Formats: sequence, C-alpha cells, structure tokens
Amino acid sequence: MVSKQVSPQIEAAKRYTAKVSDYTKVFSSIQGQKVLDDMFRAHGMLSSTFRGNADEGIYMEGQRAVVLRILQILNNKPEKLRAMIKSIDSEG
Repeated sequence: MVSKQVSPQIEAAKRYTAKVSDYTKVFSSIQGQKVLDDMFRAHGMLSSTFRGNADEGIYMEGQRAVVLRILQILNNKPEKLRAMIKSIDSEG
C-alpha cells in the first residue's frame, strides 16, 4: 500500500482555509459584528493610540494589532472598512 504524503504547503493552506472559515462564521453573525464593532471602538481603531506615555502606547498598539489581525484574516476590503467605520461613528 502506497501512502500519499501531503506537502507541508498544502497542509498549511488547508489549516489557513479552515481558520478563515471559522473567523468568517464567527464575525459574519450579528453577534460577531457587534463584537467586532466593540473591538473597533475599544482598541484604538478609530483614534490615535498615542497617549503621551510610551508604555501605554505600546499596550494600545498591541490591542489594535489584534483587531488588525482579525480584519486581515477576514480579508476586509477598504470599502467595507469605510462602511463599518461610518456605521460605528453614527451609532457612537
């Protein structure tokens, strides 16, 4: 019996595809959109992360990086981000 060995690149692509699918399912729900909107507000996506204190700025940039990672995985287009920001601004 010949075993098929799958290349590491194919395995990585499968894992990434599954991750994107999971993120999409979570953040396309109404609750997921509410969580993402809250993260936008709470983690410096709509304002400067500079507060005058270097340590606080580093901390804020770390929080912001989490939101950016989610957006990267969701592959949000600029138009969709602008609409999201406009929606958050009109609610806030």
